[in-house]
Amino acid sequence: MSRQAKLEAVRAKIAALEAGSAPPRPALPFGDARIDGCLPGGGLPLGRWHEAVGTGLEAETAAATAGFIAALASPLAARGRWSG
Repeated sequence: MSRQAKLEAVRAKIAALEAGSAPPRPALPFGDARIDGCLPGGGLPLGRWHEAVGTGLEAETAAATAGFIAALASPLAARGRWSG
């Protein structure tokens, strides 16, 4: 492959990333069509970083966020898998 062809291939990959046309990834569905329908791929994409935070510094708020993440991750734990 020539230098020019390699450069064009890299440019095409960059353009695809910038356009958001990356290949689809598997997703972890929430099991609720109202939520899953709003997310690309029908759920939370696997193999990517996600952030979940509560508001304020109260222990009750942190516990609610931790409980949500634990419930969300439980299907992955059951399969013995934590990342996509």
